[in-house]
Amino acid sequence: MSLVAAQTELSTADGFRRRVVVARPAVSAAKALLAIAVFAFLYNVFSTFKTMVDHPGLNPVAVFLSTQGEDEFTSVWFTLLVWGPIVVIPLAVAFYIYARVTAQRVEHAAYLDYASNGYVATQRPLGFAAINGNTSVQVLLLSHPSVTPEAYEQAFYEISAYVSSLDKKAFKKMAASLSKIASAPQPATQLVATVPPELLLTAPIGKTEWVAVLPPAAAGGKTRYFAVKP
Repeated sequence: MSLVAAQTELSTADGFRRRVVVARPAVSAAKALLAIAVFAFLYNVFSTFKTMVDHPGLNPVAVFLSTQGEDEFTSVWFTLLVWGPIVVIPLAVAFYIYARVTAQRVEHAAYLDYASNGYVATQRPLGFAAINGNTSVQVLLLSHPSVTPEAYEQAFYEISAYVSSLDKKAFKKMAASLSKIASAPQPATQLVATVPPELLLTAPIGKTEWVAVLPPAAAGGKTRYFAVKP
């Protein structure tokens, strides 16, 4: 899909809903809670199995539901393992239902913001990664409608050339300085001062070439970035 095709598709509410992956915090919360519940359940199953191996005469259901530990700390731990899933799973379901119920409203609000002052940008990998703690994050160059394709290509070349010129020590320092892109795009000028200031360095936003960018409606707001499905 070309840039013009992406812009045309996102110009209508239906096209925006089909193509744009609007982040919904309630879904993320539901997934996180469900992961916690699954971990607690599996850990409890493992603990029960281990206890049954050591004491084969015990009732496995009673062992699985037991919250009695060797000391206060383990008792609290077993209480969390037993009751955690029972409490957390309904919360996860509630968050998921809320996300489903409000999905249309959230997506329509995002479309209105996009139609007001949003735009479609392209993200292109620069071929190196930023260091974020013990992990690495691929670095991409995010375009801007005020920057011509030729200027974007030139900036891409200049940044790539700069990074290639660094020795191992300088490259590691540079990669560590970009750790913030894991949470939000950063100005490309922090690598090469001469590139257009509108261009941004970003971690991958989804797995597509195009990104819907929604600048804040008021000063002090936060720009939102959503992947555009091909």
